[in-house]
Amino acid sequence: MLWLASFFSSLSLGGSGFANPLQLSGVVLEIRIQRVIVDNLISLSLALPTLLLQKELSNDLVDPYVLGTLSGAFLFISLGALIFGLIALQQSTSFALGFLGSLIVGTFVAFASLRGGASKALIMGLAISISLQGLSSLLAYLVASSLNRPFLPLLLGTTEYVDRSTAFSLAIASVLALVGSIALIDEATAVGFGEDFARSLGIKPERTLAKSVIVASIGAGSVTGCCGILPFLGLISANIGKRLCPLEPYYEIFTTFLIASTVMMTSDALSSYVETPYGSLPVGAFLSTMGGLSLALLILRSELI
Repeated sequence: MLWLASFFSSLSLGGSGFANPLQLSGVVLEIRIQRVIVDNLISLSLALPTLLLQKELSNDLVDPYVLGTLSGAFLFISLGALIFGLIALQQSTSFALGFLGSLIVGTFVAFASLRGGASKALIMGLAISISLQGLSSLLAYLVASSLNRPFLPLLLGTTEYVDRSTAFSLAIASVLALVGSIALIDEATAVGFGEDFARSLGIKPERTLAKSVIVASIGAGSVTGCCGILPFLGLISANIGKRLCPLEPYYEIFTTFLIASTVMMTSDALSSYVETPYGSLPVGAFLSTMGGLSLALLILRSELI
């Protein structure tokens, strides 16, 4: 019910991007439908791979961004904008740059997993993330200065500029993330019970983690490439999904998606309703606050029970 309420409110509350109040309602509805679809694709791309990673690493604070995929994607976008100018900020180009940067970093982390297991993969991801974060921020500052164009919306994350062709590319990445998550969820659950238990079932934890990292890189890279940074969506929804459906892997996937989609649609509707001189307020400004409060309330409720 909560998801349905978020869905219909997102279609009616969010701004359309048109200043003329006489615009046809059908045009406005078409714009809102596209943004709602993008919100759900983002939820698939970020939330489901996060669920896999948290299970395999037995760490509720892990998400694809922690493993360096965000820094890799944003570094390539910033570097491309600095070298090629405004061409790199076009939706199709930024999507390709973000996807490539995230996948390269994810490949390094996956290789570390194959060689050293979960602990080495996590350390490698954190090291890459910390190392690239400062460089990405510096490049973003240089891009904003050289192009005389605000780079902040991309830093905070926004769905306002996603066109149809990019949404189609995002849909492909989302389907890959969904299929990969469904294919790996049983192995991830087994690894969550301990490596010895997983090996007794013929599962190699390091390979499972490596495949999950690649799936997470695909999802995170595609989202960052078209929408910028959307913090904590995967982390929050995966935590809530696991608590609502413990030890039910496929229900966890479904619940995690519903939670992520609800948070994303609601945040996007509220942010797009607030207009600024540069367009709608970035959804990332709302996302962290809403998701963090939801997670805190759920944890508090579970402690009281």
